[in-house]
Amino acid sequence: MEFKEYLSAKDKEILFDEPHTCYLYSEHYQILILKYLELEEDSFEDRFLRFIFFNNAIFVLNEANDLERLHSYEEIFEMFFVKVELLEDYLMEQARQLEVLEDKLYERRVPRAFMDIWFYYKKDISKIERALSRNLQVCQDLLQSNIFDGDEERLIRPVSHFLSLLSRNSQHHIQKLDSLHHYYNSIKGDRMNSSLYLLAIISGVFLPLNLIVGFFGMNSNNMFLSQHQNGTEIILYSIIVVFFTLMLGLPLLKFIDQWILRRFLGRYTFYASLSKKLDDISDKFSVK
Repeated sequence: MEFKEYLSAKDKEILFDEPHTCYLYSEHYQILILKYLELEEDSFEDRFLRFIFFNNAIFVLNEANDLERLHSYEEIFEMFFVKVELLEDYLMEQARQLEVLEDKLYERRVPRAFMDIWFYYKKDISKIERALSRNLQVCQDLLQSNIFDGDEERLIRPVSHFLSLLSRNSQHHIQKLDSLHHYYNSIKGDRMNSSLYLLAIISGVFLPLNLIVGFFGMNSNNMFLSQHQNGTEIILYSIIVVFFTLMLGLPLLKFIDQWILRRFLGRYTFYASLSKKLDDISDKFSVK
């Protein structure tokens, strides 16, 4: 009898459609499905190797859904190794790319498309890690099955070890990506805080000027200096004085504190408290 006559409807769906990585066992046959990834254009696509153990023979299902007979168990893992080794090369290249990205972040040279780059790496490496983890589970199922016995189990253990190594590497890459994302958010937060400090300084300088201009711009009777011959010049000079006082007031206050107040009031507790607050304000606004 042909192999397909023994297949249940569920097994046919798993074998011929889009299967999950798995090992199936029945009274008449065993099915082994291994998953690998192929890089097409800019993304990985799922591919499967389907092996059938039937009537003491080994078959592989080709792309035309025809059975091709294999001569030994070694051929199964040779076919799988050829596919998985490509993932090893890809992970090694990704490790170099992540190091370059990490160095740029530490040098505060954040790429404009950082999130796009990060998502691209995260998506591919996560997909690789899932495929490797599933194949590792299949290897464990095989070791517990009755397909291989005696010396033939030695074929599975090197594959399992290799998959485990690649899985750890991919998990390490994922952890590094998460760390880079966290550091990127820290840099963004730091830049946002700097922008807010700058806006606070600008607001602090121009708010009093806006109040002066708004007050003297009111259209009302008996306005101050409205009848004065040099009223406009007085208001203009007042605005200039206020502007430079606000711009230079903190550095000037620091200068007075260092060269005058500290000499006469340095031994008093209240002065030490005020001086500390002044230093905190100076650090926030980067005033030396």
